[in-house]
Amino acid sequence: MKNLLFVPDSVKPNIFDGFEPLLVAGDAVDSHFARIVDIILDFDDQTRPDSVFIDEMKDALTYFIGELVDEL
Repeated sequence: MKNLLFVPDSVKPNIFDGFEPLLVAGDAVDSHFARIVDIILDFDDQTRPDSVFIDEMKDALTYFIGELVDEL
């Protein structure tokens, strides 16, 4: 996932000197991506309804995106 991150050329002039958005984004990926993958791999649709999966994913992605936006 971190290999897919990049800063578009059109945005680069707007970045403050010394700020590394890829490092910040990478930290957010490190702290949240494992949980997201675990939710996907560990979900048992035989014993729990899809709505539980949707709620778990929504919560995990909300925290991930929220931290990413807050840090950037």
